[in-house]
Amino acid sequence: MRKSAYAKEFLQFKQAFDRCYRRRRFREIQIPGMRKGLVSVVLPVYNGERYLEEAIRSVIGQRYTDWELLVVDDGSEDRSPEIAEKYAQKDQRIRVLAMEHKKLPAALNAGFAQAKGEYYTWTSADNRMEPDCLEQQVRFLRRHPKADMTYGNMRLLDENGQILRGKGWYEIPPLSGNVRLPKTTEELNTYANNTIGAAFLYRARIAALAGGYQEQWFTMEDYDYFMRINSIGTICHIPEKKPVYLYRMHKDSLTAQDEALGITARRPQLMALDKRRRAQLIQPVCYHQKGIDRRGVLGYIGKGKSDAVACGVSFDTDELPEGEVKVYIADQSRTLPKGFDLYLSFTEETGCLYAEEPEVIAHFMDVFCRGNCDK
Repeated sequence: MRKSAYAKEFLQFKQAFDRCYRRRRFREIQIPGMRKGLVSVVLPVYNGERYLEEAIRSVIGQRYTDWELLVVDDGSEDRSPEIAEKYAQKDQRIRVLAMEHKKLPAALNAGFAQAKGEYYTWTSADNRMEPDCLEQQVRFLRRHPKADMTYGNMRLLDENGQILRGKGWYEIPPLSGNVRLPKTTEELNTYANNTIGAAFLYRARIAALAGGYQEQWFTMEDYDYFMRINSIGTICHIPEKKPVYLYRMHKDSLTAQDEALGITARRPQLMALDKRRRAQLIQPVCYHQKGIDRRGVLGYIGKGKSDAVACGVSFDTDELPEGEVKVYIADQSRTLPKGFDLYLSFTEETGCLYAEEPEVIAHFMDVFCRGNCDK
């Protein structure tokens, strides 16, 4: 099958990226406190009392039972906190986190900061998972260790929970309400169309490499995040054709407020950012170093310089220039300084992401810095 111009553009980038990095080495980064097999589900909610119970029950009803649910109350003024607490009291796998209203990206970051799982996903307070949603995706990631993220098909619902037919968005068969998404993400970054959907699962390690959800891209924080993972990792559609997720469309949803929020209107800006970001991932980079590199980490990074990207690496507590992505590398157990974007170490004892080999630390740090310099 012939590739589109959009797919060819992205595949050329991936070939260049693979010439720069050995992606398999990213898998050697260890995450302290991570529990193998656990799925961390973050459920952000802001005044979502109408559908919240259905969303929580759909997680409780999963056939895959090794999960934790972190309900993040984003400053709700309705009964959402009360509803969430009711379920948390009944099920020890559920926790409720309260915060002042900072909108969706900040709520997601707050939730995942507390996550302990090997796998991550999030779901909206007005949507529902089908019972096999987590099971299907965990099984795929276990069988395909090179895959960093999966996604599956959905079914559209109206505000009353009835099948919403005739929307036409990848609707197969016609008038079924089923959204059968493309099997490849080759065009995700180069053609303005988020084809991942709302049923997805990704590894904690790729989340650590990608960084957090960007608050400036509220309403498109998921698209931005998926493009970042697609650039540095591998995303695969699960084999299951049936919907594994129920996506509700109603007048109060963010999707329904597209024009008012400028979601579609801002897509060109996001695509331009991602194109620049991909270029930065494969261009030379300028590092500002503070402290002694006892392990020779920077020796594994190219010596070229570019005005496009500036990053700082500290091996002690010296200050780095403002406006840079800042990384602290701990050589031994000690109190970690504040104000850094990424903390890495050669030992689990520090509580940081860690790996024994300097090359692994170097490549992980390099990709993180390049991908987050436009944060």
